[in-house]
Amino acid sequence: GSGGKGGSITIQSDELFSSPISSNVLVSGGTGSSTGSIGSKEVSDGYALSRIILTPATASVKSGKTQAFSATLYDIRDRPVLDATPTYGINYTQSVATVTPSGVLTGAKTGSVTVTAFAKGVSTTASILVTAGDVATVTIVPKTAEINYGETTAFDSTASDAAGNLITSDNKAFSWSSTGVAGTVSAQGLYSGSIKAGTDTITASYNGVSDTATVTVKGIGVTSDSITGITFDSMQPVLAFA
Repeated sequence: GSGGKGGSITIQSDELFSSPISSNVLVSGGTGSSTGSIGSKEVSDGYALSRIILTPATASVKSGKTQAFSATLYDIRDRPVLDATPTYGINYTQSVATVTPSGVLTGAKTGSVTVTAFAKGVSTTASILVTAGDVATVTIVPKTAEINYGETTAFDSTASDAAGNLITSDNKAFSWSSTGVAGTVSAQGLYSGSIKAGTDTITASYNGVSDTATVTVKGIGVTSDSITGITFDSMQPVLAFA
């Protein structure tokens, strides 16, 4: 502003103030005075905010992990305001992530979320993608199976994080193994009862986490003779007479 003895001080609407918050400010100068009108974005510390820059503006966060935000506030002359801090919030998508008032976000469920930083009527946003976290559980289905010798049965497996977010259900992403007593299992979870009667344990592993299932292979052969009433043990040879 400007002024002198016996004159007045003129306040421009975009200048900074160190006076209490008000829509009008009375400033004395010399023996006169003048009232200057200021904008509605003036804050009590004496500056008028214009914009907020939020860092990062976009980010990808794993479920269970955190992302801290920092903000730079600018006055209406585009000068950084160093002694102001915004408040952070998330609207309508609390199931995807949460954020503290100081700007630390924690991912929860997979999905997209918008974080808003606001101060004295000025706001800005950041876009966050929450992805599945580290594997916590592996699940095989079915847990038990029973087949005849020479038949096959398929197992499926899923991997999830601690929040239950699905990481993968692609059988080819798992390492499959069998105890090999009665049959073998392929790299995609297909078990073949190709060795003999017995029971095997099937294991599916993903990044060090695993689950198991059991499969029983029944033997082959005639189990009863309807003519003679003789019962044969499975896998025992049956003699035929001319």
